[in-house]
Amino acid sequence: MRGYKFDAAVDREFTEAIKYYRIRSSRAARNFVEEFDRCLTYVCTFPEGSTVRETLVRSKSLHRYPYNILYMLHDDIVYIVAVAHQSRHPDYWKDRLRDAHD
Repeated sequence: MRGYKFDAAVDREFTEAIKYYRIRSSRAARNFVEEFDRCLTYVCTFPEGSTVRETLVRSKSLHRYPYNILYMLHDDIVYIVAVAHQSRHPDYWKDRLRDAHD
């Protein structure tokens, strides 16, 4: 299983999603975190098993939640580029690609 890294922007996206679901209910927030963890484990275990979205970027959809984990592979690391809500502009995260290997 590969390790993973993500930056402050990804951490903010994840935290904002949790806050949104926590307003709805603590159960919804907890289920979101569990689903995110399940998908992240899948991505780290089977990094080439998700859909290729861009040349170097893959996408794993969360079940029951309108979010995708967008990531790149480099050596033994999975770089999480975005925790993207599906209603956002599809390219908003592309400026992060240049920073993914830093």
